[in-house]
Amino acid sequence: MTYKITPVHPEILPQVWHLIGPILDKAISLTPERVSLDDILTEIRHGEYLVWAVIRGEEIIAALTTRISQYPQARVLAIDFVAGKSLRQWMPQALEILERHAQGLGCIALEGYGRPAWGRVLEKFEWQPYFTVYKKDLKSVERAKDNQGQARRSQVR
Repeated sequence: MTYKITPVHPEILPQVWHLIGPILDKAISLTPERVSLDDILTEIRHGEYLVWAVIRGEEIIAALTTRISQYPQARVLAIDFVAGKSLRQWMPQALEILERHAQGLGCIALEGYGRPAWGRVLEKFEWQPYFTVYKKDLKSVERAKDNQGQARRSQVR
């Protein structure tokens, strides 16, 4: 099976967004407290993200987003959201294309963000874990403080 992996030009995005948006939303919806599908669409329109389509025959079966991440000492191509069908079949081709794209932009590396299962997929392509991100939900901290404050107030009465 052959796949076409291509960036979606912003001029044609409105014509295909109804196909690509729902696919991307599967990945984006995993972090609803950080970003929404509408946020990504806005960033694509402003040139911050580039959306890529994976096409099999006439069907868009997957989509992903990339963006330039500029650090003080390095420029890298970040792959933030990936979703769709048949990932294991098209991923090798996509990574080759993204590597060439990144090199053309003067990037020194690709970086990706995802759940631990991505490590098993990417290690076959010479990707290594670089760092781990830890998160603490501050909303739960605020709720706990509110609950403690309410408990103290009820004890005082």
